[in-house]
Amino acid sequence: MKKIITALTFLMVLTTIVFAQGITEVSEVSDANLLDLSTGTISSESFQTTYSDGVLKVTTVSNEALTLTVQGKLEGTLEINNSVPLTLIMDNVTIVGKDGPAIAIKGTQDVIFYSPKDSVSTISDSTSNSKKGAITSKANIIFDGLGTINLSVNKKHGIKTDGGVTINNSNLNIDGSETAQGNMISADLFFIMNDGNVTINALGNVYGSESKGIKVNGVEGTGAGLGQVEINGGNLNITSVGKAITAGWKISEDATTEDTADDPIPNVYINGGTINIITTGKPYEISDEESLSPEGIEAKGSLIINGGTIFAKTTDDTLNAGKEIIINNGLIYAFSTDNDAIDSNGTLQINGGTVVCYSIAG
Repeated sequence: MKKIITALTFLMVLTTIVFAQGITEVSEVSDANLLDLSTGTISSESFQTTYSDGVLKVTTVSNEALTLTVQGKLEGTLEINNSVPLTLIMDNVTIVGKDGPAIAIKGTQDVIFYSPKDSVSTISDSTSNSKKGAITSKANIIFDGLGTINLSVNKKHGIKTDGGVTINNSNLNIDGSETAQGNMISADLFFIMNDGNVTINALGNVYGSESKGIKVNGVEGTGAGLGQVEINGGNLNITSVGKAITAGWKISEDATTEDTADDPIPNVYINGGTINIITTGKPYEISDEESLSPEGIEAKGSLIINGGTIFAKTTDDTLNAGKEIIINNGLIYAFSTDNDAIDSNGTLQINGGTVVCYSIAG
């Protein structure tokens, strides 16, 4: 049933689980630990570098957290093997991946991409990329700083991590070409946005592999409390052929054991910020494996909106949840051209805020 709902009431506070990771202020560009991509040289005994077959490998040899300023241009892959937390100060860097990702994080400790004010770094992969992303990581990735990172995606995912992605600040622009067959941000554990400006164009239109904006996959065995999307502030703009934002772990499809104690929680929390969404794909469903559902914000569990501003125009459900949708505050404009503006497979509660929904589907 199509739903057209308008509500204006007082705020009701809902406590949510917060995964935001605070980090200390990072120093600006320094020559103390400097990596020159153009020459492959590094001015520090805390790192070792090797170069072979288009891969520049950087390995930490310290027991303490490190900061490394990165400058210059590289055609190939920058591989980071860090055994300690690492901050990469991206000082007007250009990296063009060839047969692999542009950047590969092989360590298991957090890596911060810090962009100094007024800096612009450009990162891209190619259609020959044999790996899963233009940036791949085994660890959590954090973006911070007042500069800009432009990421061009041509093969599969944009950022692909076995951990989570946190945006504390930064101007992050991710452009997926029509050949990109993946999610522009694909995180196994979580996505958190606290501030900054993120613009995603997920334009991949390969049939059966249409691009999504942000997807948190969820991983069984990581324990309850992971698998979620949380937006607390900043400006997030997404244009996608497929789903724009999804916490996508589904017990009926993804669970491999009967024990649910270690299952992820595929919830989406919107606590603040401004979110603009457009999806463009035409929905189809041939089978579970062959389908396209260009929804705006999807939570396989609960979608909880405590604040912020959402403007979304979609070709499928604009807001969708498998368990429940709870709206406590915020300004929401949801427009679906081919399905429901708000679709909860469980319950719907509107306790506050302003909600305007419109659907022109028959």
